[in-house]
Amino acid sequence: MTERDLSTTPTQRDALERLLSDDRLETYRRAAGEECDTVDLYLFNMNAAAAFLGPLHVLEVVMRNSMHAELGRFAGQEDWWTTGKVPLSDKHWGWIEDGIRWTNRGRAARRLPPASPGDQVADFDFRIWTAMLEKGPRDRGTEYERVLWQPIIRRAFPAYRGQRDWVDKLANRARNLRNRVSHHEPIFDEDLVRAYRGILDLVGFISPEVRAWLAARARVGGVVGKRPPRGEPIRRF
Repeated sequence: MTERDLSTTPTQRDALERLLSDDRLETYRRAAGEECDTVDLYLFNMNAAAAFLGPLHVLEVVMRNSMHAELGRFAGQEDWWTTGKVPLSDKHWGWIEDGIRWTNRGRAARRLPPASPGDQVADFDFRIWTAMLEKGPRDRGTEYERVLWQPIIRRAFPAYRGQRDWVDKLANRARNLRNRVSHHEPIFDEDLVRAYRGILDLVGFISPEVRAWLAARARVGGVVGKRPPRGEPIRRF
């Protein structure tokens, strides 16, 4: 079956509009206008979101693990959050404590042994890691530029020689995109080429080798170039 054979039938369109909801499709309907089909644009969005899952996966895992390694090295033990040596704000310690409670409750409910440091780090929300890249509050010695970035976190990005704020900006762009993808929200109207380049740059700051591996395998470029009405619409996902 060719892509052309997969055009949405009137019956399918009626069912989709009813079950996806007018409110959800209205964003796509307005953007599509007279230039392209609303359902084709919706499918493009689904494909773009799927294409970004792999790069976002790699970014989150390698960034988390690289930062975790440096924090553990600084604190002198893998479970650095138990030492009191890492200078985080009360707000961000609260996020970590929430993550620890969530992990412990889940493991207890499944009758699993206590979480290892690696288990726990894997459960920390991505916002914890991006928060450590911020300038941070000035109260009680938690200005992150001085107490986190310079002595610890910059070492997690060994191929980067620039300022902290650019890493912070790229990481937060990636986190926002990740959240939109995870919640099935529209991303078709964002600068997806820039978003992808930012993800590759961040991975490259950590490891040029992993960046090259990712860039050779990700399909973002091929999907983004087919946004309707630039050519034959994507109709598979």
